[in-house]
Amino acid sequence: ITYNSILPDIGNPDFYRETRIATVTITERNFNPDRFDPGSDDLHRTITNPDSGVIPGFNEWNHNAGAPRTDADTHTFTVVFDRDGKYTLDVQYKDLAGNKAEGRNNYFVIDKTYPVVSVSYDNNNAINGNYYANARVATITVREHNFAPDRVQISGNATDNGAASAFPGLSAWSGSGDVHTATISYTSDALYGFDVDVTDAAGNASADYTREEFYVDQTIPELTITNVENLSANNDVVIPIITFSDTNYDPAGVEITLMGANHGAVDPNGTYAESANGQTFTFADFERVKEEDDLYTLSASITDRAGNEYEDSISFSVNRFGSVYVFDSSLDSILNGYTNQAPEVVFREINVDNLQPDSIQVKVAQNGTLRVLDQSAGDYTYRQLNNPGSWSTYEYTVPKTHFETDAKYEVAVYSVDAAGNINENVAAEKAAEIDFAVDKTNPVIVVPDLASGGSYSDNTKTINVSIKDNLKLGDVRITLNDETVEYTNEGETYTYAIPSANTIQQTSIVAVDAAGNETIFEADDFLVSSNIIVRWFFNRPLFIGSIAVVAAGIALMIALVMRRRKQKSEAVAGSEGK
Repeated sequence: ITYNSILPDIGNPDFYRETRIATVTITERNFNPDRFDPGSDDLHRTITNPDSGVIPGFNEWNHNAGAPRTDADTHTFTVVFDRDGKYTLDVQYKDLAGNKAEGRNNYFVIDKTYPVVSVSYDNNNAINGNYYANARVATITVREHNFAPDRVQISGNATDNGAASAFPGLSAWSGSGDVHTATISYTSDALYGFDVDVTDAAGNASADYTREEFYVDQTIPELTITNVENLSANNDVVIPIITFSDTNYDPAGVEITLMGANHGAVDPNGTYAESANGQTFTFADFERVKEEDDLYTLSASITDRAGNEYEDSISFSVNRFGSVYVFDSSLDSILNGYTNQAPEVVFREINVDNLQPDSIQVKVAQNGTLRVLDQSAGDYTYRQLNNPGSWSTYEYTVPKTHFETDAKYEVAVYSVDAAGNINENVAAEKAAEIDFAVDKTNPVIVVPDLASGGSYSDNTKTINVSIKDNLKLGDVRITLNDETVEYTNEGETYTYAIPSANTIQQTSIVAVDAAGNETIFEADDFLVSSNIIVRWFFNRPLFIGSIAVVAAGIALMIALVMRRRKQKSEAVAGSEGK
């Protein structure tokens, strides 16, 4: 039996990856092709293929025999093995005289099919193309009938942060039929390069596998905030520094937010600089103006290229200007002014930070005499109102019992905050003085030369009025006959004129002090006139008395006349009688 010139695989002499043609030659004088019996042990030509059962056919005999026949006569047939299989070609023959040739039994494998390689992973959650935040297990599947584990070549390399790292090993192969699998577990952080080549026992090579590169990054990025302490109060330099770092650092994955309790969102003001495996962001010092004072929350987050995240935040205050003061609306009408009722003084002190409780003092000055109030004795109360994450707010209440006496008052509060600022509402820069005066006493009006019902012989009467108040006089209004008149004043003396008139007059003087206390002086039915007749007429007692005297005189005169007439009549009558 001879074959075409196809070479077997190196190292596997029974494996062929191309079509194989077998030529069977029997050299015999007395040859009879009809004597072949597949079931005979002596005379047969058989082919077996337990792999697939595909059996190629025998081609026609080719006889090279002359006449007469000789022992050199040859008889040949061919078999074409062009399908994959594990073949056995067995040929046995006896000539007609019973001479038996040494049998030929050939075994070989035809494998023309290329191995098929595929790789699958248990984790396909890639970020940014080929970054994975969790370990990966690669399952290498080779579909090959004539599989040979030693003919699988894995090419792999690993680096971590630029340094060489160990590439994981391949597990043992397992198989079922033509399918063979093994795994590689990528459990360490690294950049992995992977390639696989498979050659079967016949020398068929798998299709070129596209080399893979991917990152396994299970490490949380690093983020630190330094140079400003968490929950710190700061009244000097405030320059937070944020450092971002990761082997697979992604500048696009960095976020910085700054929130002020009063300001809301604030744009971070600073600069980035390159640092090992990342960047550093350094804030500019917070501007030293009152508007920058606030309670801030600085938050930063970093997400690396594999999607690993880390965030951190701190809260701190910028407090260079200390407390501000807010007055209760009840004080709006009396600050730097006057009131005629003892007030309850309520105000709030607002600070970026907490106050040091032992530092708080409340003082009341009455007409310049200072007194420190004792909280433990109930002289005043205060309470903290703020919620977490907001500015500290303290509400002070000073009872009205401290302001019952007419006087000028000043209320002062002193404190020291956690940032070390000394806070006083009376400081000029605070513009938060609590000054007021309590005045419950009405003004005093004295009019010495004018009274209701009076009569004054003047062409014009000058009225001098003394108006006094214990603290501050506010408004003076003078009317004459319901008409406002002009007046002059010098110190506490107010002067106005009442002209003469042929009728009675009335005047009113109203004095209102700065606290709203009011006093009214009124004079009614008085007469100012130099005309004696007018004065006599409007002097009711004199006028009535004068009328009575005249009437009595007239009555007397009438009586005398009547008496004389009577006497005269009586005299005439007497004369006639004589």
